[in-house]
Amino acid sequence: MKLNVIRKPDPFDLALLGLAVTFGVAIITFGVAIIYYFQLQSMQKSVDLARRSMQLEQRAWLYANVPNVFPLNGPDIPATLPVSNIGKTVATNIIGHVIGTTFNKGEHPALDQYGLGHAHTNIYMGALYPGTPGWPIPLKIVKYGDKAGEQPTTAVPDPDLTRRIQQRETFIILFGELRYCDIFGVPHWVKFCNGSGDALGFEGIKECIYYNRADNETEPAPSCLAAIPPK
Repeated sequence: MKLNVIRKPDPFDLALLGLAVTFGVAIITFGVAIIYYFQLQSMQKSVDLARRSMQLEQRAWLYANVPNVFPLNGPDIPATLPVSNIGKTVATNIIGHVIGTTFNKGEHPALDQYGLGHAHTNIYMGALYPGTPGWPIPLKIVKYGDKAGEQPTTAVPDPDLTRRIQQRETFIILFGELRYCDIFGVPHWVKFCNGSGDALGFEGIKECIYYNRADNETEPAPSCLAAIPPK
């Protein structure tokens, strides 16, 4: 008679099997964790993209309607710069600078220069709501002297200046910048430029056109928690 002998499992084999199972479970768990991590990353990117899209759609957008026609029949040359909010929410902590001046043909304005020696009109507004009429910023066109550091004087449209403008020997240019905050605590800026008269020249026109630009910021900044000081 043949007897079947039942062999007891080898403890070493059982240990190896347990180790293999544990290792397999660890690999599967790690793989699931990796997949879950990348899913979370993808979801976070989608949330951030949706948030930024919403901010871009709902944010404030300031617009300066720069004139290019100026009256020459008074004791000076006045100009009005209407600033409006064409966005969907309020703009706050609004500050800015604007310069209106004359240049002779071939000369180029020093754009972005609003410090000492560059006469400018400062702009301060607490808030500007969308859908409201443009806020008018009054200023007068000035004329810089020939010497460096010389204080500018009010441009007087006398017969000589009027003739030079009409004969395209002198042009009037108005440029500036605005800085403000939106309701999301994000700081923004917009720069503007426009002029009258062909004396500005092709290169000057290109510089003026290029100066018209705005930011695309979407990140909040502490500076938008309080009034922004002038530059």
